[in-house]
Amino acid sequence: MLHLHTLFAWLVLMVMIPSVLFAFAGFYTKRPFTKLQNTFRLLAVIITGVQLVLGLVIYFTSKVDYLGKFSQMGEVMKNPLERFNTIEHPLTMIIGIIIIHIGSAKIKRAQEQEKNKKALIFFGIALLIIFSRFPWDRLFF
Repeated sequence: MLHLHTLFAWLVLMVMIPSVLFAFAGFYTKRPFTKLQNTFRLLAVIITGVQLVLGLVIYFTSKVDYLGKFSQMGEVMKNPLERFNTIEHPLTMIIGIIIIHIGSAKIKRAQEQEKNKKALIFFGIALLIIFSRFPWDRLFF
């Protein structure tokens, strides 16, 4: 399951980075939001949604008892790796995915001239949040 979660992490990056770059270019050149951008928007929602489900399955079914660690929170907070795996990574990824879903809805409903701006803001913030707690050391399985 962890390998599938890692594979989807690559897919998240392969969708989110171009989405932000296209939105940046479209916003600053005043280009309209394209069908390709809309496809990336939809893929971002789908892939991050699947990634969230995979992550939650790993979190709740892992041999590591993440939920049990909440009763030992003082010890967890002292250990950077445990803190990252138990709190930081799951929480920031959930926040990033929520921002992607909200942004997608805002982009979909926005007037044509506002779509690139909304994509840049919401997807850009989400990508920064995701980058901040991405397990870069485990990117290659």
